[in-house]
Amino acid sequence: SVLISYSVSNGCGFAVATAAVTVSPLPNAGTLTGPTSVCLSSTITLTPSVTGGSWSSATTSVATVNSAGVVTPVTAGTSVISYTVTNSCGSSSATATVTVNALADAGVIIGGTTICAGTTATLTTTGTGGTWSSADTTIATVSSTGVVTGVGSGTVLISYSALSSCGLSVATANMTINPLPTVGTLSGASVVCMGSSTSLTASVTGGTWSSSDTARATVSATGVVTGISAGSATISYTITNSCGSRSATHNMNIETMPTTAGTITGATFVCASSTTTLTNTLTTGTWSSSDASVATISAAGVVTGVSAGTAIMSYTVSNSCGSVSDTMAFTVLGTGSAGTIIAATTTVCVGNTISVSSATTGGVWSSSDASIARIDSTGTISGIAVGTAVVSYTVTTACGTATSTVNID
Repeated sequence: SVLISYSVSNGCGFAVATAAVTVSPLPNAGTLTGPTSVCLSSTITLTPSVTGGSWSSATTSVATVNSAGVVTPVTAGTSVISYTVTNSCGSSSATATVTVNALADAGVIIGGTTICAGTTATLTTTGTGGTWSSADTTIATVSSTGVVTGVGSGTVLISYSALSSCGLSVATANMTINPLPTVGTLSGASVVCMGSSTSLTASVTGGTWSSSDTARATVSATGVVTGISAGSATISYTITNSCGSRSATHNMNIETMPTTAGTITGATFVCASSTTTLTNTLTTGTWSSSDASVATISAAGVVTGVSAGTAIMSYTVSNSCGSVSDTMAFTVLGTGSAGTIIAATTTVCVGNTISVSSATTGGVWSSSDASIARIDSTGTISGIAVGTAVVSYTVTTACGTATSTVNID
């Protein structure tokens, strides 16, 4: 307040008139302090630097404020909060822009919860802004777009996590991965004779057996394969479950016993220490000798004479169902032997005869001097003149010549 004076003076004196004037201040709202962001479901408090004002929110659909400056969020967004001081001179306001942040929301996961190993399924969520994860990637993986891929078998927790400044929200779903059928391996013979049977074994149980060609081979419910006709067939063992069927296979050849061993051709004899070659009209067999001390035979049919005698040469064609052979009697010839000349006496008178012989047959008699002693083909020696002659017995074979002699007087 101030005193305003008005003074008048003249020769008669001095006069003053006064009036008291009051000057009112302009309003001052001061400043606001406090947080400028708040999460839904929480509150914040703003504090003014002066008193006597009133609070208001520019957007009450986003946030409201009470008389104590407590801001309550309504929905995500921003609102200007005002603190207004009013007097006779007018009004003054201090403001703060408050941001209301939404809570993290992973929503609800939607989609199938069962798949097979090796297949995929797509999950979706009613939430936004989150990331997908799998609790066990050895059972299933999940992409950034929610595509789940079955890897192993079992049940795994798939999560969708949404993170914001107001916290973490997680939605989960259990995903079951069913395994593909496991067929294991098949073991057993790969050849069966026509009219015979053999058993195959599977490393896992619960499957069914089948043959690709029942005209060639059949298979029982226990894996027993029976040969029907010559050829081949594929034997399958199939396991089926909810994820499909898988098969293990085994190739089976159906054979018949050989019906011929061909025909052996070639020489039927050989000299000791010499060779000759036998041949056969077939090429799938093997050679053998019944007596290797007489003759041996190589894989190429080369016969080598070892000692004089006879051996059976065989050419054998074999398969898993049996063998059949063609044979040839083969003779090994020695170098020849004239034996020993047998004579009761080696003296003959002129004009008389004596006889000699040999245990070895097939030889030829001769005399070194027919003018002294002459011998015929029967071994009869005739004395012709006085003297000495050599009588010979000579045996000749394909393998050589041998001679025995005796002196005749």
